Amino acid sequence: MKYFLLRFIALFQVSGYILITSFAIAMIWANLSDTYFLVFHNKYIHFSINEILMTLFFFLVGLEIKRELLIGHLNSFKKALLPAILATFGAIAPAFIFIILNYDDPITIKGWGIPMATDIAFAFLIISLAKVPYSIKITLLSIAIVDDIIAVMVIGLFYTKGLNINYILFIFIIGLVLAIIYKKFYRDWIIILAFPIVWFIFYKSGIHPVISGVFLSFFVKLDRIERWEDSLDNYVNLIILPIFVLANSGIEIHSFNFSGIYSDLGKGIILGLFFGKQIGITLSAFIFQKLKIVEFPEGVKIFEIWAMSIICAIGFTMSIFISELAFSNNKELLETAKMSIFIVSFFSAIFGLIVLKSRQFF
Repeated sequence: MKYFLLRFIALFQVSGYILITSFAIAMIWANLSDTYFLVFHNKYIHFSINEILMTLFFFLVGLEIKRELLIGHLNSFKKALLPAILATFGAIAPAFIFIILNYDDPITIKGWGIPMATDIAFAFLIISLAKVPYSIKITLLSIAIVDDIIAVMVIGLFYTKGLNINYILFIFIIGLVLAIIYKKFYRDWIIILAFPIVWFIFYKSGIHPVISGVFLSFFVKLDRIERWEDSLDNYVNLIILPIFVLANSGIEIHSFNFSGIYSDLGKGIILGLFFGKQIGITLSAFIFQKLKIVEFPEGVKIFEIWAMSIICAIGFTMSIFISELAFSNNKELLETAKMSIFIVSFFSAIFGLIVLKSRQFF
């Protein structure tokens, strides 16, 4: 298990570098040629990337969640309690700050889920550069997994179109069928065959279709999860996510209204991620440890928790995804949200790395 987790962490470190490269290419391309927008603002290409390809990413997220809950570092109440508390308050506090700043605007308030997210690839890139102990990496991994659970729930429950009850019923029916197959006649090819069917049903139901990936992951046999992850890891983390970042990160700097960064939307995202994550994670860790409800892993003190909370403010991929859902019909707000995410993620990465590097002096 430890070997698998180390390989898993190493993959995310590599993915972090590739995502940075994709981001740089997107920004350069968008400011040198209009072909960037002709390609990635094409509704068919945009739809294919954000709503079809990203389904595989969410399928992989679902597999990781299932593995961690059943046999990983979240497979018991005692193990799951600390990361569950930290991730939950680390999601609530940023959303609360955002809502305070945007509660009176019926349009920007839709972005309340943006500062809740953490980008696991960038998080592991930073801690790899800081060369922290294994216990810190595992604690951060556990927080990130619970954070993914929260993000999936937020997207599935709140960032949906009008729900179609008939198709919701179809989801329950196909879930029952897959549960029977899971027990009696499981085969990997059945999951593959079910993919387009389940995706279409979710799409027609009004629930964002990428959630179909998480839904299907629950019907993968436990002893087949590692096989699926081995098959998908490289494609998702080294191809699909970089394509998503490339397609969704390009902003024309010369025409961008930088005053938007100081708007309630921009401040809600930046302050929500940067201070909300630190307040939610660090304060809850301090309080629940003092109440003796949780215990920190060996080698992890409140200083390390604070350092991790800074790293968790790197929203990037998931925050961009939620921005696309919240402001898909408003280019100005979407670009403001993205630029705010880029700024706070950059400063959180730098500050988090400095704090992690300085931990030896405390």
